[in-house]
Amino acid sequence: MLSRVYDTVQGAEKNHSAKTTQFLNGHELSLAQRALAKSCCVCFSAYGGFDDAERQVIAFYPDGVPPDWHLSVIKTSGRDIEALSHRDYLGGILALGIKRDAVGDIVIGEGCGFIICKTEIAEYIVSELKRIGNQPVSLSLCGFSEINRLPKKFREIRTTLSSLRLDAFLGAGLGVSRSDAAALVKSGRVSVDWAPSDSVSRTVAEGQTVSVKGHGRLELFGIKGETKKGRLAVVIRRY
Repeated sequence: MLSRVYDTVQGAEKNHSAKTTQFLNGHELSLAQRALAKSCCVCFSAYGGFDDAERQVIAFYPDGVPPDWHLSVIKTSGRDIEALSHRDYLGGILALGIKRDAVGDIVIGEGCGFIICKTEIAEYIVSELKRIGNQPVSLSLCGFSEINRLPKKFREIRTTLSSLRLDAFLGAGLGVSRSDAAALVKSGRVSVDWAPSDSVSRTVAEGQTVSVKGHGRLELFGIKGETKKGRLAVVIRRY
């Protein structure tokens, strides 16, 4: 992954023109930004089409002027559209022969969905994607303002923890036993700030996001202090 990012940097330097990578997931983005901060002499920034996008592209611009990101938003509509999952969307898109790194976040709203993608494939998706899952759908290009207006959907959980260990945090956030939470970590399905983690004893810091495949994301939104019994009062947001 890093070699492809560096190839993009070299292309920007050689041609003295703006270049963008394909979409990177949260872990890849974090690795790339750390590496680039140490070695890249070209201006760069990352964007995924809307605030807090998990999948983003990195743009390199030697002249210091941020480029056109060449990203598009596709709006989906249809009967029972809210019943469709991210997996349904992704399956339909990949079945068209499109690579995963050409597609950014998929956001499901009320009565509609949104697909972020590279502009060069947007029209193709709109014209060829007729069904998602087993549902017929209608697709159209829309502005980024529509997706930025969507409210964040989360459930706030106020609870107490004996510690900020990953297994304790997961157990409280997912409503499962600590042993079941530990099993999820050991199975390799858990990431902290998009970096895979297999240590049940690592601590979760305020502001960090824990992703669990098949269960969504949890954010340690706030630590409110200790209770009289010495437990930590916390606020967890489950997305």
